[in-house]
Amino acid sequence: HPNVVPLLGASWDSPEPLMLSPYMVNGDVLDYLVSCKKRGVEVDKLRMIHNIAAGMHYLHSVRNIIHADLKAQNVLVENDGTCRVTDFGTSKILSVPPERSTGHRAGTAAYMPPERLEGGGATKEGDVYAFAITAYRVRGPVLHVQADVSDLLQRI
Repeated sequence: HPNVVPLLGASWDSPEPLMLSPYMVNGDVLDYLVSCKKRGVEVDKLRMIHNIAAGMHYLHSVRNIIHADLKAQNVLVENDGTCRVTDFGTSKILSVPPERSTGHRAGTAAYMPPERLEGGGATKEGDVYAFAITAYRVRGPVLHVQADVSDLLQRI
């Protein structure tokens, strides 16, 4: 799919599984927006948000995959400005029995819905929540600030 970074290969021979994908020279969507702003380049942010939505729709509807860690840093940008969803290390394939799938609780707290922060598992609805935050970050003012949520997580 044009809005998902393709998997070129994988290895399970090392202690940590490895996935190989193409190098995306523009980096993540926030880095790209900051770079464009510095250079005075106009960006079609709504097109970028549509790209992310299309990639997530493909994952949910065609591949039956929950991303489980969608965030602006996991959206890479092609040279033509096309956005592609990446980083499937915490993803969940819905056809895999729960005892065989791993990584559902991992993710980025700032993009998680409240029920997930309280210990619930990854869901398509949680991906939609993360998409809304990602879209807000893309559409809003260009700020590259990462909030520290470790204190919040300890209080929950």
